[in-house]
Amino acid sequence: MCLFFISICQTLRILLHLEALSDQTAWDSSQYRKVQGFVYDKLVANTEFKDIHNLKTYKLFCFSNIFPPSLVKSGELRHLLFSSPNTQLTHSVFSHIRENLVSDKVINIGEQQYRIKSLELFFFFQTFLFFRHLAFIKEVGIILGSI
Repeated sequence: MCLFFISICQTLRILLHLEALSDQTAWDSSQYRKVQGFVYDKLVANTEFKDIHNLKTYKLFCFSNIFPPSLVKSGELRHLLFSSPNTQLTHSVFSHIRENLVSDKVINIGEQQYRIKSLELFFFFQTFLFFRHLAFIKEVGIILGSI
């Protein structure tokens, strides 16, 4: 007898395209904490999910480091991902960024200054097929919108 089941998950991801406004002179080993501060203070705190930081549970979102990971020169592009299975949270953060941060506004992440050149909203379906203790994973991404 063969047993299997299929599970489908959906995740929304925001991809921010950041333009460096100055040369980075040294690698900052605490960059992840500074990105974390930017995410909480500038992205999430300005939405209806502003109190999520104080919850004593999982936050149900994650974010990347700025990539690619190298010293950046003025004018070069870097990227940042924000992801959550909570579509309301992701849409709220996307709307906030689009309405308030994409323009000529300067954002600071640690000592480095950036301008958000554009952002994209991706919708991912993850399908998991489990068959006799083996997992086959297929991920499909669909771009929902970008500016």
